[in-house]
Amino acid sequence: MNWQHLLLGVLLTAAGAIETIAPAQKTISKAGPPNSPKTTSPAVLATTGNAKMTAAETTDVHITNSTAYSNMTSAHARSKTTAGMLSTPAGPTLTPNPSLAATGNYSVSNGSADCIEALIALTMVVTKNSKTNKIGYLNIDPNVTHTSGSCGDWLSTLNISFHRGFIHFTFTKHGKMYYVSVIEASLMVPSEGVLVHGIQSDQFFVTPIGSSFKCLSKQTVNIANDFQLLLVNSHLQAFDITGDQLGKEEECDLDRRKRLIPVTVGLSLAGLFLITLLSCVLYSRKSYRSYERI
Repeated sequence: MNWQHLLLGVLLTAAGAIETIAPAQKTISKAGPPNSPKTTSPAVLATTGNAKMTAAETTDVHITNSTAYSNMTSAHARSKTTAGMLSTPAGPTLTPNPSLAATGNYSVSNGSADCIEALIALTMVVTKNSKTNKIGYLNIDPNVTHTSGSCGDWLSTLNISFHRGFIHFTFTKHGKMYYVSVIEASLMVPSEGVLVHGIQSDQFFVTPIGSSFKCLSKQTVNIANDFQLLLVNSHLQAFDITGDQLGKEEECDLDRRKRLIPVTVGLSLAGLFLITLLSCVLYSRKSYRSYERI
């Protein structure tokens, strides 16, 4: 009986051990929620999805992106360096002697037709030293200018700008006539310490509506005490421009005077010749009569 009791004790001990292990396994299985996400290794992540990349390929992508970013940074640095190396445009320079400026073609459009057309040569005259009256000249180069403006029924503007300067014209329509009512100009020459600006209001270039103003002679407009604007070979029109063609030409007084001077001189010479001729004829007749009396 002793060995039977001993065998029964062993069996009871083994059964207790099995019951102890079973609850422990149940506890472990209930450690997390039924739908908890599973932790996946990077290598497994690399093989999932549409990309289906391996871990090595993922590393290569990171290296490539890093290289591209480095190249972009280098290119950006080079572009900034190159932009810094670009020199700024040189400012205007004044010349001591006057010369004929090039004639520019400046126009302002309202989108469908021109409201201002101007063929004109422009020169700025600056008194650099009021004590010595030292003068400098700047011819406006049409090739380096920018034209802008506005179109209106009674007021239109033309702005000619260039590096460190501009010239602004305001055209005004009044009744059956139009004219330039305001001329404003500005110029800065840092190399010579020159900064001039002025505005002049008057009735310049008065012209009938539908006609164009033309003046080949040099016209001078005093913008300020030390600042003048010279206009040569002027042919301009504002308002009522038909087919982008300038209308009937209205000659300026200066051209008219220049044209009349030779005529006046010729008539004067012709009159003097006639007077001299008549004097000679009368003198010869008097001499002939005196001979007859003798």
